[in-house]
Amino acid sequence: MPNKSHFNAGHIALNTMNRDDIKHKSHVDFEVPESTQQALIIGDCLNVLNRLPDNSVQLILIDPPYNLDISTWDTYSNYIEWASEWLDEAYRVLSPNGSCVIFGGTQFQDVKSGDLIEIIHYTRHKTKFRWVNTVVWYYKNGMSAHRYFANRHEEAIWLTKTDKYYFDLDSVRVKYDEETDECIEDELGNFISKIVCDNGKTYSYNSYQLLWFVAYYPQQDVLLCEGGHTSDVSFNLTTGAEREDVGNPRYYVYSSSEKYLLNGYDDGQECSAYFIQEKIGGQYQKIIFLERLFEDEIDFRFCWILDAFWENDTILNIITTKYPGEKHEKLYYRIVLK
Repeated sequence: MPNKSHFNAGHIALNTMNRDDIKHKSHVDFEVPESTQQALIIGDCLNVLNRLPDNSVQLILIDPPYNLDISTWDTYSNYIEWASEWLDEAYRVLSPNGSCVIFGGTQFQDVKSGDLIEIIHYTRHKTKFRWVNTVVWYYKNGMSAHRYFANRHEEAIWLTKTDKYYFDLDSVRVKYDEETDECIEDELGNFISKIVCDNGKTYSYNSYQLLWFVAYYPQQDVLLCEGGHTSDVSFNLTTGAEREDVGNPRYYVYSSSEKYLLNGYDDGQECSAYFIQEKIGGQYQKIIFLERLFEDEIDFRFCWILDAFWENDTILNIITTKYPGEKHEKLYYRIVLK
């Protein structure tokens, strides 16, 4: 079926103008500089921005903390009060034909003072930024969820100071066809396009659902890959089971008789998920998800196990903390399986 836009008079006129090299009224002339200068400056962004002159920066790309409380640098009691400082400075230094892109997340359940929605509200009502677009970054694999639909995308907002911003669509878009897709896959090196398990179960991926090879564990017949946000994506090549049941062999801690297994995987966003499995009928099956077990016990997300060992076949000792690598109290727990 032909695309209905092909019969749109406006689109026909635009295509005709492009063919005849006629500029549209929205076109903005922009002289590409013959040379550029680069500098790597390490420091607090506010201190750096304060030293830059007005209207001097062509592109500002920001991936700020999401206020997820996964570490001290990611915890703000008043997120937008903190964010407003660098947002105001970003507007000042941005050139009239420049762009500012801000990545962010949305906190759907927790009552907090900051996420991308708050940034959008602030830039619209408290600054003179113009909101050009919302860009969606889609990835097939990311942080898992158990009480809501797992996120498989993030948003980035594109802001400008004026309507004279530089934009060259042809330089960034790629015509999608089989030949282009194959070229992209060739350039990705270890990109995986298809997985076939012994039982016939098949997983297929393309260049827009990126999956890279990490390791193969022959003893468990587990293929470990990396997905979006550096998250673990794993497959049992015998059974066809996926990450939530396979985990990452690097996390495996077996009980003395190997009846039970502490398992886990990198969930993305610097957080891990942990669960206990029991060997039933020759295969390990999940019986306890530790985040649920501890949701009423601790006031933070159960993300890290610093150390773990089985006292015997039914008693597991674990050491956890709120933020690893920092001076926070270590918490010791003893899990008894009955």
